[in-house]
Amino acid sequence: MKFFRNRIITKEILVPNGQCVSWRVSPDSQLKYLKSKFDQELIDFVSSFVKKNDKIWDIGANCGTFSAFCISKGVTQKIIAIEPDMFLASLLLQNASRYNLYPVCAAVADNHNFLELHIAENGRASNSISSTKGRTERGGVRYEQPVVTTTLDDMQAHFGTPDIVKIDIEGAELLAISGATELIAKRETNFLIEIDPENKDDVIQKFHRHNYEFKEIFYQNYYFSPKC
Repeated sequence: MKFFRNRIITKEILVPNGQCVSWRVSPDSQLKYLKSKFDQELIDFVSSFVKKNDKIWDIGANCGTFSAFCISKGVTQKIIAIEPDMFLASLLLQNASRYNLYPVCAAVADNHNFLELHIAENGRASNSISSTKGRTERGGVRYEQPVVTTTLDDMQAHFGTPDIVKIDIEGAELLAISGATELIAKRETNFLIEIDPENKDDVIQKFHRHNYEFKEIFYQNYYFSPKC
């Protein structure tokens, strides 16, 4: 893995019936980016649930491949991509120069704060903020990077209400949902959230209070939508 640190490659990304986009990624995040195909579950999600006029937030964007799948589906709205890792955020900026992407270098939590981002030894996809324990896959901490946090409610106040929010933030999802009280209560947004088993009951309960239904659509990834 160390051989690929800070390396950048270009991948051709598409979803079924979509257009192809050239996207800058790094194997320093995940080695799967060296393969010709990856993240089939996310591709299936985008194909099934994302519409071309949806407003999308990509929280924990990493290299932005979820955003790329949405763009290749033909999403016309500017996609808000939140990524605290400065190296990965720089990739998002490179992609934003060619596509309808709005990168923000920040972390999402339950309040405004300054924290440390732990850059994972085994790959940047396992980065985690210092207020969470992170996941065992990170294999230790390579170094720490200061990061500013914001909330989903403040994002709504600035960017408007999204149609779909994808959250993949390595165990910090409960913090993010705790800062989304107004957004969830509005009941106009669907959420795709990767949930650590330790957080599952608490996250589900927060959505249950506002009459959302949910299902696990692939491993540890849950789709929450307001009940009609």
